[in-house]
Amino acid sequence: MSEKFSGQELTDMALWLAEETTGLSRTALIVGKDTTNFSYSQIDAYIDRLLADEPLAYVLGTTDWRGLRLKVNRHTLIPRPETSELADIVLNDNGDSCRHVIDWCTGSGCIALALKQRRPNWDIRGFDINSEAVATARENAELNSLEVEFEQADIFAQTENSNADIIVCNPPYIMESEREQMEHSVLGFEPHQALFVSDDDPLLFYRAIAQAHAAPLMYFEINPLCCNDLVNMLARYGYKAEVMTDFAGKQRFIRCRVIDKNKNL
Repeated sequence: MSEKFSGQELTDMALWLAEETTGLSRTALIVGKDTTNFSYSQIDAYIDRLLADEPLAYVLGTTDWRGLRLKVNRHTLIPRPETSELADIVLNDNGDSCRHVIDWCTGSGCIALALKQRRPNWDIRGFDINSEAVATARENAELNSLEVEFEQADIFAQTENSNADIIVCNPPYIMESEREQMEHSVLGFEPHQALFVSDDDPLLFYRAIAQAHAAPLMYFEINPLCCNDLVNMLARYGYKAEVMTDFAGKQRFIRCRVIDKNKNL
């Protein structure tokens, strides 16, 4: 494992594990507070799981993201830095006035909760096909004292009557042909249902939303390989799309506004 991480990363993981097993803060551990409650057997079990490439967030069952403490498990993806950028784009575009927002493919609820944390006046709902993910998202709302409604729903069965002002969606977008490029820590532990789409129809989730014309303003996280095709598809459904890059310079996000709701090809 040491070959995969820098010395600082290993130190951070060790301190995080110690925090979780002792209940002490990082500062208390560094200054040498009593660690009587430290469980060596528990931390040994954690280390075994880490050595098997299981992500630290799954080992601990929680992760810290944008100031939120989020529960994560095999039914939910671990929130990525790129997804934090997507939340920032939505927040920077839209002020405090009351908005009705829907977060499709919500998973752990991270996007919906990040938006609610910064825009408490917004009415936000999160939907996911996976009932276990929905249960986790509800736990995360309670854990962070944020009022967001999470429901199980099928994105392919939605109608035009959502009355949403904004739709946000980070759907499965990695094509099956890209599997061989993925690390074992992802392939072996994160939910494939939330990761992969068929090479034959990689835009199916975006199409389902665009067809419904469920909101005049939409934000997507995307696969850079499908960016141009997605822009063209959205245009066919009456949306003007703007592509934005992530911190690595990859085409990762799309903001789109409806310009012709009568298009429904």
